[in-house]
Amino acid sequence: MQIAMHLISTLFALLELALFLRFLLPLFGVAPNHRFYRFLVLVTDPIVAPLRQWLGNPPMLMLRGLRVDAAVIVAFFGLMLLNALIQGLLGLASAMLMLAAQPGLGFGILIWRLIDFAFQLYFIILLARVLMDLVRMPPTSPVVRFLWDATEPLLQPIRQQLRPFVGPFDLSPLILYLLLYFLLILMHALLFPLLG
Repeated sequence: MQIAMHLISTLFALLELALFLRFLLPLFGVAPNHRFYRFLVLVTDPIVAPLRQWLGNPPMLMLRGLRVDAAVIVAFFGLMLLNALIQGLLGLASAMLMLAAQPGLGFGILIWRLIDFAFQLYFIILLARVLMDLVRMPPTSPVVRFLWDATEPLLQPIRQQLRPFVGPFDLSPLILYLLLYFLLILMHALLFPLLG
C-alpha cells in the first residue's frame, strides 16, 4: 500500500510541476514556441483543455503584463486536491486493513487518518480559494462558487474581528490556516496517545 501511495504521489507531483512550469515560464519571457514549453503544453493539455471547457472558457488573466491561462491554475490546484483525496483514501484503506488485522490498534489509526485527511483537504481548499481570489476568477464559475461556499463560513467571522486592526488587508485565510493547524496539532497531542 505504501508503494502505491508513493507512486501515485510521485506521478501527481510530476504533473503538478509541469503545470507550475507551464504557468511560470511565460512570466519569465519564455516564448510559446520554445521546445520545452511546447512539451509542457503537450503533457498538460489533456488536463487543461477539458477543464477550460468545463469552466466555461475562463478569461485569460493579466499578470505582469502577460496573459495567463486561469485553467492552468485551476488544474494545478485540482490535481493537488485530487492527490490529497487519493492519498487520504489510500491511507484510510491502509488503516482499515490494520483494523482488520489488529482491532484495537487499527481503530485509533483509522480515526486519526480520518481527522488528518479532513484537515489536509480543507487546507488545500483554503489555499485554492486564496489563489482564485488573487487571480480574480469570475464568481459565477462553479469552482469559485464551491471554494467560496466551503471557506466563507469560517473566514467571514475572522475577517470581521480583524477589520479594526488590519483595515483593508484580508489576513483571514492566514489566521484561519494557523488556527486550524494549531487545532490539528492540539488534537494530535491529545488524541494520538488515546487512540494510538
